[in-house]
Amino acid sequence: MSYPQAFPELVRTVTFSALLSSFALIAWLTVGLARSNPWIVMTAAVVAIGGIVAGIGNFVEESLGATDFGSMIYGLGLFPLILGLIGLQIALVARREVIPAIVMLLTIGAFVSAMGRGPDLMPVVWFGFAAWTLVGRPSVVAAR
Repeated sequence: MSYPQAFPELVRTVTFSALLSSFALIAWLTVGLARSNPWIVMTAAVVAIGGIVAGIGNFVEESLGATDFGSMIYGLGLFPLILGLIGLQIALVARREVIPAIVMLLTIGAFVSAMGRGPDLMPVVWFGFAAWTLVGRPSVVAAR
């Protein structure tokens, strides 16, 4: 890649870095939707920290041209982020947290789409969920 970046490439880099960093907010919201459980809190913390580190790494790698250093930071954040997402999904399903588990599954699908340079569906998932809660607030109590 040549530096400095063209404007569309810079927008893509900043957008994807923001998407990665938004996992901190997503983790916090998911913990708020689910019943209190140490496994959910712990895996959500891994997701949050991994997302922030991966977002910083992506920005450093793509925008600042520090490819070796940026790639290392990106990898150090992306690996725990992915493991945390899988662990959080397992914890939510194991606790029978239906609504948060469905939202997290859709979030993982949106993240995979964005990683594959597909459409960024993360705002669709979370704004769709927000709109759904405005129409009829979902119960955060587990299905029995």
